[in-house]
Amino acid sequence: MNETTKKKFDLTKFKQRHIALKILYFGWDYDGLADQANSENTVEYHIITALIKTCLIESRQKSKFNRCGRTDKGVSSYGQVIDLNVRSNLIDETQTLGLFTPDDYTGPTAYADGTMKPPPDELKYVDMLNGVLPTDIRVIAWAPVGQEFSSRFSCQSRSYSYVFPKGDLCIESMKVASKYLIGSHDFRNLCSFDLKNGVTNHVRTIYSTSIRPVGGAPSTDSQYSFYEFIIVGRGFLYHQIRCIMTILFLVARKREVPEVVRDMLDINKCPARPKYCPASPLPLSLFDCEYSVEDLKEWQYNPKTLSNVYKRLKQLWLVYKTKTVMIERALFGIEAKLDVCDPAERQEDNVLHNSKSDWKDFGLEHDSMSDSKYIPIMRRQREDSLEKKLETMNSKPKKLKRDLQDEANNQ
Repeated sequence: MNETTKKKFDLTKFKQRHIALKILYFGWDYDGLADQANSENTVEYHIITALIKTCLIESRQKSKFNRCGRTDKGVSSYGQVIDLNVRSNLIDETQTLGLFTPDDYTGPTAYADGTMKPPPDELKYVDMLNGVLPTDIRVIAWAPVGQEFSSRFSCQSRSYSYVFPKGDLCIESMKVASKYLIGSHDFRNLCSFDLKNGVTNHVRTIYSTSIRPVGGAPSTDSQYSFYEFIIVGRGFLYHQIRCIMTILFLVARKREVPEVVRDMLDINKCPARPKYCPASPLPLSLFDCEYSVEDLKEWQYNPKTLSNVYKRLKQLWLVYKTKTVMIERALFGIEAKLDVCDPAERQEDNVLHNSKSDWKDFGLEHDSMSDSKYIPIMRRQREDSLEKKLETMNSKPKKLKRDLQDEANNQ
């Protein structure tokens, strides 16, 4: 039977169920999480494609698809949550959380006529999707949820991690600076504006911050050791964490004092955002989204599924770790040669004891200039204030109308 004569799968014979999915993905090779009209290289594009291919949904629009947190190009997640309506194998709505009858339903209304057959098992949502998704996008669990559940608005907290090399950073200064973030503040100077999407309120609440060696390893002064910055909050603004990291890195490199964070959160002292760039998206990940037990009672994990995901991650780890070890061998070999060179013959900027060059790939090359040329954040040129940007944006329709009227008058 060819594709043109193949019978179309009839979704109307199935009831639908509102569920949540927990998703892991590495964002390095994608153009972000959110579906985009001009790109098929997004995480959501592949998720929606997989949902349609497995006949779990007919389209994104009809599924009422929601996500917990939008992640930018290059950003990863170990616990992204989405919710949507999908096909279900069950029909007893009184016994099944989130199950409902679509308006176009044509399937059975009971399991059997006059008999008490046990209900069929629910569809294996996780295995079905992982069978067609790219290997760097994995569904790791699903959960039944009520119709009122929203992965975005029901979320009580989101936790992000940003990993970075120790280099010559002063970790203690970073810790002091990060504590100024805790609480409810106006973060307009520590984000990128997203006015086109209607974001005009920049007050956000940060519950906690911490900086610790990656993986719980003991603290070390080696420039090759890795740390992670963990920040937990209710919600975050566009580029907020990446902007925060830029400032924390400058503090850790002794170019700014920890109190610069406090000053940037003071809108009276800093009414407009100083010019600087967000840090690299590569080390950033959304690793946890928390919900109340009333909204999401329990994630459904399958040991076999988790084992398959683990095996795939282990394969990735083996490849990247092997490459890392080989690079380290070469790096340490060159370092040993440099260490015995005549100091007079070394470059003025001693790469062994000054890691300014390390920061180029973290998006901070504009701040790797010499100390004599560095301009402190609070003395930098400012962008237009939020109020000015809003005024400009609101005046555009009026200006367009005037331009069209002038054009008409000149014809």
